[in-house]
Amino acid sequence: MVNLIRNQVEIIVASLDELVLQDHKVRLVWKYIKKIDLSEFLIKINTVEGAKGRPAINPRVLLSIWLYATLEGICHE
Repeated sequence: MVNLIRNQVEIIVASLDELVLQDHKVRLVWKYIKKIDLSEFLIKINTVEGAKGRPAINPRVLLSIWLYATLEGICHE
C-alpha cells in the first residue's frame, strides 16, 4: 500500500495549454470566444499597469468558463 501524504504541496511547471488535451471541447469554446467582439467590455476595464490592486480578469476567460459550464450542464441554483 502506498503511503499518501495529503498535505504535501507540489509545484507543477506547466502552461494551461499543456494541461488540456488537443481534442478537448474546451478548445472549441475558446476558439469561438476569440471570434466574439468584446470591445465594449474591454473599454470599461479601468486597470492601469503598475497601479495598486490586482489586474482585471480577461472577460474572454470569464465568458469561456461560463459557456463551457453551461455546455456541461453545470449551473448554480
